[in-house]
Parts: sequence; structure tokens; C-alpha cells
Amino acid sequence: MLLYVLVLIWLLMTIVDIYNLKNRPNELCKVDNKKILNILVLIPARGKDISIKMNFKKAIKYIGKRNLLVLVDSKKDYAYKLAKDLGMRILLVKGRCSKCSGKTRAIIYALKKYNNYDAYIILDSDVSITKNWLNSLISNLNCRGYGASTTFPIFKPIKNNFWSYAKEVWGLVGISLVENEKTRFGWGGSLAFKREIIDKKLFYYLSKSKYALSDDISITKRVKDKNMKIAYSKDIAYVYTKENFSSFFEWSNRQTFFTLLGSNKMFYFGIAYYSAEIILILLGGIFIIYNPIFIFFYSHLIKSIIVGYKRIKKINFKIIVAFIIMPFIYLINLIIAKNKKEIFWRGRKYVVE
Repeated sequence: MLLYVLVLIWLLMTIVDIYNLKNRPNELCKVDNKKILNILVLIPARGKDISIKMNFKKAIKYIGKRNLLVLVDSKKDYAYKLAKDLGMRILLVKGRCSKCSGKTRAIIYALKKYNNYDAYIILDSDVSITKNWLNSLISNLNCRGYGASTTFPIFKPIKNNFWSYAKEVWGLVGISLVENEKTRFGWGGSLAFKREIIDKKLFYYLSKSKYALSDDISITKRVKDKNMKIAYSKDIAYVYTKENFSSFFEWSNRQTFFTLLGSNKMFYFGIAYYSAEIILILLGGIFIIYNPIFIFFYSHLIKSIIVGYKRIKKINFKIIVAFIIMPFIYLINLIIAKNKKEIFWRGRKYVVE
């Protein structure tokens, strides 16, 4: 009986994987007559990210100072001093917002002050871009019916420890979600959007709604309100990371919280999918001991490792272990995030409604 249950679970997960594969993006699109020419790249910054100096220099090199605007709260902030030393344009953010995160408050202020651009791009200060990043995002915006364009980063460990590799593996699920047209959202670390979605409704989402903590969700929701699509860019950016157990779980729980804030359905799907994967990992091994033919119960795990290797271009023992325990971590993240009452982000505490 147990064997039949495991086979059924395996079949259902295979059907889900095939369905997800069918919804991968088609990069060909009809180009609009009106081209995006005038853009402004907003870089909300607070504190000192691991690679912030390199990130700013790459932004200057690949985008140009004229199209960059660094958003900071204070002249005392490290990011302000760095941007000034590099000769970047800086906007000191003013105003108060009771429901906003610091980042959404900065974006609101910048969009209202600089409202004459064809398109805007949000680039997080911890994101390291590549040479074709800008052109890829903007060319997608030139597609008819698209209101936003996004990518999702590869997290690159700069320290050879397990939890840095775990973050790298954890982030691969974000790439899968953004690649899939059915689950795609605008990731706020690398997100371009047209001026036509900027209106009172967007500012309401960013400042007064339950989504006000997240620019990602607010912009994604406004694009979909207008029956527009979000394009996916394959020119992936990078986030350099150095984690320990505590910092990894704080980060992963917060990211999961934002995912659930955008779509509560993801909680139920995630619980079902990762519980099924855990059952196959734990109980499938018992049958493999008796007969190696049952190795097919591990096909989903093996597929994840192969796909992950193609994306991060490396494999080692710690990465394999991270893949094995990742369904357990995702399940814990979902349970904790579902019951979160407050989150900590960039040194600030936000109470969750």
C-alpha cells in the first residue's frame, strides 16, 4: 500500500514539473511602435552591502551616471558617502510613511520628484549587474502588452561555508518562479517598469495598502491590474553573500513572507509540494535499499541538482547536501512566514498586519 502511495505522489509531482516546463517563456514578442528611450535607474541604498562599491562601479560602467539616481536617507549613511565619492547623482529621501518600508518610501519620493521618464528601473544596492543587463530589461519593455521586465539573481558565496551555499541553492526556486509565466512576479532588486503604470493606485499600493512593505508586490499587482504582462530577462544579475545559520534563516523567512504576501495560494501549494518531496526522500530510500529500481523516487531531487548545476556552474558536497535538505528548509520557511507578526529588514523592525 505504501508503495502505491509513493508512486502516486511521484506521478503527481511529475505532472506538476511537466506543467511548469510548458510555461517557460517564449522570448519572441511583437515590438511596440513607441520605443523606451528615456530611463532612470533608482538605487535605494542603506548601509554597507558586501560588494556595494563594486556594484556601484558596475552600474556606472554599464548604465552611465546620467541615468543613475542613488536614494538614501541620510548624509551620514555609508552609501551616501560612497556615491558622492564616485560622483553619482544622489537623492536624499524626505517625508514619512507609517506603512511603508524604507525602500518603498524612497521609491515613492523618487517617482514623484522625477516623473518625466519613459521607464524606471529599481536596482538594489547589493545587486551586481552584467554588461547586457540594462539592454535586456529595456528591450523586453518594448514588447507590446508588457508593463514590466525583471530578472532574478544568482547568489554567489564569497565564503566557503554551508549556509552561504544553502542561500545559493535556496535562490534557485526564485529563478524557477520568475521563469514561469504562471508564477512570475517582478523582483524588486532588478525590476523595470513603464511610466504608464505609475498612478494614484500604484502609490496607494506602495504607501497605504497591505503590500506597502514590498515594492515587488505593489508593482507586480499594478501591472496585472492593467492587464499587462511581466517579461523575464535571462541576463541574470548576481548578489554576493556571506551567511551563517542565523542570517540565512532570517533572510529566507523574510523572503518567504513577501512571497506569501503577494500570493497566499503559494502557501498551500508549497506545503503540498515540499511535503510530497520530503516523503519521497525519506520513504523512497527504504524501497531503494530493497531494490535499486526504486531510484526513480529520487528523480525530482536529481533533476533539481542537474538544473541547479546548469545555473550556478558548480557542484560540491555542500551544495548536494543543501539540495537534499532544501525541501525541509522551504517547509519550515512557509510555516514560520505564515505566522510572522514582525520582520527585520535593513536594521529596522516592521510590524505585520
